[in-house]
Amino acid sequence: MPPASSLQPTAIVLVIDRLPAHLVGAYGNAWIRTPALDALAAESLLFEIATIDSPRLDLLYRSFWRGVHAARPVGVDDKSSPDLPSLLRGCGIRSLLVTDEPEVAELPLKAQFDELVRIDGSDEPATAESVEFTQLGRYFAAAADVIESATAPSLVWLHSQGLAGPWDAPLELRNFYADEEDPDPPTLVEPPNRMLAADHDPDERLGVSQAASGQITALDECLEGWLSAIDERLRGQETLLIVMGARGFPLGEHLRVGPCDEALYEELVHVPLLIRVPQSLSPLRTPALAQSADLFATLLDWFGCLDQRPGGQVDPRIGSASLLPLVANPTQTLRDRALTIVPGVAANQWTLRTSAWYLRHSIATEPAEEPRLELYVKPDDRFEVSDVARRCGEIVEELAAAGVEMLQAAGSGATGESIAPLPSRLVEVFE
Repeated sequence: MPPASSLQPTAIVLVIDRLPAHLVGAYGNAWIRTPALDALAAESLLFEIATIDSPRLDLLYRSFWRGVHAARPVGVDDKSSPDLPSLLRGCGIRSLLVTDEPEVAELPLKAQFDELVRIDGSDEPATAESVEFTQLGRYFAAAADVIESATAPSLVWLHSQGLAGPWDAPLELRNFYADEEDPDPPTLVEPPNRMLAADHDPDERLGVSQAASGQITALDECLEGWLSAIDERLRGQETLLIVMGARGFPLGEHLRVGPCDEALYEELVHVPLLIRVPQSLSPLRTPALAQSADLFATLLDWFGCLDQRPGGQVDPRIGSASLLPLVANPTQTLRDRALTIVPGVAANQWTLRTSAWYLRHSIATEPAEEPRLELYVKPDDRFEVSDVARRCGEIVEELAAAGVEMLQAAGSGATGESIAPLPSRLVEVFE
């Protein structure tokens, strides 16, 4: 679905690390102020269920830039599947990468971008007096300058550390979220990363949530100025804007604060995804299951380069699907399941999400034990509080078999065409 007009197209992708969907107002959050994100959502197609395919940045970006699922072993498709910047270059599209994340700046595929802009952070970060002096403030100011100098047609890919970077927002922002009777919020600057004790002090978790809320408010204020700047710069151009979270940030759910062991629960896996298309009939919401690799096909589609992909279309359940058709028809289905993995010995942690269920497979703590399988009802049990695996044994067995089938197809390098659709009882939401 390339732009309909004769204007040269531009695409801007903003990936914000450690931003979970549930902390954004447009996704139901009622206590953190995110007016800029909410206003953008009101102009965009909002994906109610967008999940990452892995919390490992290197695999996540292989999905973004090659359109392959993180479950595919590294090297299986890397030579036969051209990368996004190279494919766009063949269509006359220039690409720029702007990041403040050292790991992203060192990814092998970064060399395929026509230009790399690194935004260095402070060696000794500290809470700032105002938002503009935070790392987020400096990053978005630099990102606006890059877009100011970019020429169409081009892709500008932006990666912000988000909540993975220093929590250096002014203390007044986190204090805003503290009631008079609450203890003072913590003054921490380094993002927390620890397991909570089962009998932890509730004030400990409250303080971390207040600090995170202040940081998200700072992020939203930066976004407001950045969106205003790019809209002014790109006025009259055919510009696709995609905003997506890279990974979530646990704030005490399941006793985890920060990445910890990257346990695959809602607060880590479910991220916001907004797509703003010029002259679209927004606002729209879609229940379609979207994943990281879909940005690959979506951008090729936007620039009219989908036919540049190599032959042998891969099933979108283990590959990439363009999200642009959903702008015209948000009720259509992309896939019947979404797989997320944390690679390790014998794929020690993976999850399978459908519209109706969430199955979590994790390795046992003792070698002789069977892997642990947890099952949660979706969308009612948003944060996986009530494990119903013992009461729904048949559902567990069928979803586990479906997950193993996907892992095997992805691991073998197959196209996935042999994967049978899931039966209705595994995808239909209970009314």
